[in-house]
Amino acid sequence: MTWDWDYRDLVWDFQRGRWEQHYKSWPIKKKKGGQRWIHAPLGRLKELQRQLNEQLMARPVHPAAKAFLPGCDHLKAAQEHLEFMRGHGWLFKTDIKDFFGHVTGAQLHKIGLPKNLVQMITIPSSQGWVLPQGGVTSPVASNLAMVEFDESLARLTAEYDLHYTRYADDIGISGRYNFGYLWPVKAISARLEPLGMSLAFRKTALVKPKSRQVYLGVTLNSGEDLKVLRGDLKVLKSRFFNLKCGEDQEASVSGVLGYVKQVNPAQWQSMVSARTRINGVTL
Repeated sequence: MTWDWDYRDLVWDFQRGRWEQHYKSWPIKKKKGGQRWIHAPLGRLKELQRQLNEQLMARPVHPAAKAFLPGCDHLKAAQEHLEFMRGHGWLFKTDIKDFFGHVTGAQLHKIGLPKNLVQMITIPSSQGWVLPQGGVTSPVASNLAMVEFDESLARLTAEYDLHYTRYADDIGISGRYNFGYLWPVKAISARLEPLGMSLAFRKTALVKPKSRQVYLGVTLNSGEDLKVLRGDLKVLKSRFFNLKCGEDQEASVSGVLGYVKQVNPAQWQSMVSARTRINGVTL
């Protein structure tokens, strides 16, 4: 596809700094304060990014990357740690600060992406040209930028009989022994520093076997099956009452129920029974 010619007007706009007219931008509040800006491509840029995304998806990523890939999701990543720990392991989890905002055009160009392509999938910031949160190509491009990081950390953890996964900015390392807190912090930080990235320490923890081990929104403690958090199940049950009062939507509640079934069929059956009692609906 000769996209650089077919979309030459976009290329010229980006080269002249007129990128904002091709994005719709708005802030969203973070759960723990602050805000994050979303930049969603519009019109022909969105069309172009969809085509470029197909090309990017043909490039190989590291097996430790579990997000934004066909056949992979957060449950697959969590399941790998569950099976590796066998119900009595240690879980280290952490988060990369402002992940997309620190994947730069220079990093993408370094892995072989053409300059014009990089311009079409990044926006300017204080870090240089970076991947926008909301860009069609941003998720796949971020995995490509992290291949060397994933390879290095996966190789290191394997040497110590540990298991490593990365789901976008969420990093998980599990082991069947206490491998400590400082060691993974230092190892990860040393590999993030050349990328201009750093850890979110308030989201960093080493969780021992008998404590509640939550990774990517699900519980790993059973040692046999993933489980939906109890708090999430309580919220779902309250939504059954809201549905009965006409204060919630059927499609939304059914969607949450479907997610519970995907995570843990036994918990789903319990929620089905609860809904039957509250709403008089048999599923």
